Amino acid sequence: MRSTYTRPNTPFEPFTIIFTIEGEEVDEQLMLEPVSDGVWILRESPVFCDEASYGDTIRTERTTRGDLRYLGVVERSGLRFSGHWIPPGFAYAHEFREVVDRLVELGGQWECVYGGKLMLHTPEQLHSDIMARLGEALVAYHARHPNGLDSSDHRVARLAYEASQADATSAERFAAARAAERAGQFASDAENAVADAELLTESIAEEPENGRD
Repeated sequence: MRSTYTRPNTPFEPFTIIFTIEGEEVDEQLMLEPVSDGVWILRESPVFCDEASYGDTIRTERTTRGDLRYLGVVERSGLRFSGHWIPPGFAYAHEFREVVDRLVELGGQWECVYGGKLMLHTPEQLHSDIMARLGEALVAYHARHPNGLDSSDHRVARLAYEASQADATSAERFAAARAAERAGQFASDAENAVADAELLTESIAEEPENGRD
């Protein structure tokens, strides 16, 4: 798991990678697994670059500062990527942990950024099953929190605001603006996620069992 607040225990080291987004250079610290000179496997997904995600093999070049400049994807991970807004408290709930622990056991991975942006990386043949389990888990979580989103949800907007007020470079301001934009969508998207999960669960109930153990 990756989140805005914690990093996972991992044998891989973080490196600074520079992406060019809409003419602006934006850097992120990401966990990388070395393959060969200038070639790495992403062990975290970039937040601001949509071209690459967890498990992809990428090519880079060294800058004069010693950082890495992203050049492109060499090979895709073979995992299916999907992104979802969730209530931040849900990421720490036992219902959620059971689903993502199962995902990791089956060769997938998950990340959570901004406290509520869930990124799933699933083997293609398991995607429907994992999404069904996630929907059921979200409905169960919502049943335990009938009054809606908890106070931790407000951390997203606060962190984005603080980032925008910092003495930042243009690239950092760009990153903060992207974070603020996504944070602004957070509350409505998280509430919609609950409704979507309820619809998903209803549709699952109408379908035959698909071999889930």
